[in-house]
Amino acid sequence: MRTRWLLFAFCAAASGLLTLSSVAGAKDLSPEQMAEQREKVRADYEGEKKGGYTFYDLKYWVDAAKLEDKRWSKEKRDGLKHTDGLQLLAKWTVNSSAAGNNSITVVVQKWIHFTRNGNSQSNTVITFDNYGDSVSPTDVEKLCEAYYENFRRGSKDVIDDQCQKPKKCSLPVPKVEAAAVATDKDSGERERREWYIWSDNKETATYVVSITYSASLLDKPDVIEKGRDFVKSIRELKDKRVVWE
Repeated sequence: MRTRWLLFAFCAAASGLLTLSSVAGAKDLSPEQMAEQREKVRADYEGEKKGGYTFYDLKYWVDAAKLEDKRWSKEKRDGLKHTDGLQLLAKWTVNSSAAGNNSITVVVQKWIHFTRNGNSQSNTVITFDNYGDSVSPTDVEKLCEAYYENFRRGSKDVIDDQCQKPKKCSLPVPKVEAAAVATDKDSGERERREWYIWSDNKETATYVVSITYSASLLDKPDVIEKGRDFVKSIRELKDKRVVWE
């Protein structure tokens, strides 16, 4: 059986049926080859065939074609890192010429659980000033509560009957969710905020999807559902071509 596999691998490689990574192994790729493969994956998932939006780290993607709403768009940003920080910025607008106060903004943040330097390990903690506490991203329930309460306590005119306390999420990927409506003290604008949070399958990072609805959209129930539909379309991206240094 081993001989047959080696013969097949040799013939397939010669005919172009196997990629470089599947024959040589990911560890044998140069940084340039890894980057080239990642961009091919990104192009596959964001191209005309799938029409999706990838997280920068290529761990997840949004199957945007299923949203059946062309008013969504992915906003490009430079200087992103696959390890942590901003992974995706997307927007929905009433129309292409709509101002910022007629939009839904989706921000995906990645929090790494710890960093290592030699034999030492530093655990990540996130400080919430209005909440008055620091939270580890490993505790997704506590983290969701912190985002929720931090917004409520830092705002004014909180509308309690339009708030949803942190609870278990029924969507495919997130584990917990929460929502709140209040007036931002700085801008003076009423906003709806939603949070959807989960840790990756390897329990090395936590993802936070924060959604902001502008005031003009708050009395439109069909529009309010669009953010949740966006999160519902998030899928885990499993592609062996994705290799980071």
